[in-house]
Amino acid sequence: LWIIRLNVDDAKERQAALEEFEQWKLQHQSHLDLAEWNQLQSFSEEVQQYASLHQLSAETVHEALETQQQVHQQTSRVFGQSILGLIMVVMLGYFSYAYFPYVHFSSAYGTYQYYFADLKTAVAETRTIRLEDGSQLVLGAKSAVNIDFNQQRRSIELLEGEIYIDVAKDLQRPLIVESEQAQFKALGTRFLVQQYPTHTQLDMLHSRVEVQQLQTAERLAVIQQGQRISIDATGQMQRSAIEENQTQIAWQQGQIIAENLALSDLLHQLNLHSDAYLFYLTADLKALKINGIIDRHQDIEATLMLIAQKHP
Repeated sequence: LWIIRLNVDDAKERQAALEEFEQWKLQHQSHLDLAEWNQLQSFSEEVQQYASLHQLSAETVHEALETQQQVHQQTSRVFGQSILGLIMVVMLGYFSYAYFPYVHFSSAYGTYQYYFADLKTAVAETRTIRLEDGSQLVLGAKSAVNIDFNQQRRSIELLEGEIYIDVAKDLQRPLIVESEQAQFKALGTRFLVQQYPTHTQLDMLHSRVEVQQLQTAERLAVIQQGQRISIDATGQMQRSAIEENQTQIAWQQGQIIAENLALSDLLHQLNLHSDAYLFYLTADLKALKINGIIDRHQDIEATLMLIAQKHP
């Protein structure tokens, strides 16, 4: 606000603002160290150049300040009692989570359930966990799971992202991985599960997995080693072949082996590894297919430039 006031085009107002600013500096010496003051002056010069270039008037500045003040007053009225607002948010969150567990409230930083998950990773982070039964679980970047082990069964709910699981044998308690679209009952050991916005992908690396409908647990298919399936909310499946060792090594090294991979699915994977969040329209980009090996750790701008060259 000081910068705006110190750069209005009305000379009298600018002088009055300068005098008030000098008084403010004397009263708040701790607010500005030398580096911050230099930054402030530098930015002030940029504002002056910008105002001169675009012929901004004092009237425009005043309107902006008045609008800001009105918004501030409205916000103060709505959230005047901040503790009440906080309680309402927490209560809303609790009841949404308790009574609508399958509704995902998405944001640029993750789904609603992500923040309440038993285990989760941050952007570009992976995490290896040894579960109580001896199974090895690896969470990929920006992933979240809930764990539920009891005397009858072992359950892992994939809320977001991707996991690698090496299952410990327990004939009395089958291990089941649940996604938004399906359940996967482990009949073998190693497999990958990736959760996309519209479907789930399973890569079978060793032995077999039984695919079941989410609600009825009706068996849909048995997926063999070296197979990949993609299943949507309606239960429709697409199968393809993979090379198990290559797939596992690529995932561990942060590579995406794209074979007619939908551009929207590629961007979803890149979002798990990049601090720069990508917004895109899934329906518009799903038809564009990507082929090649993409390094998830590569600078995202370079990756996008390569994609743009292929699909201008």
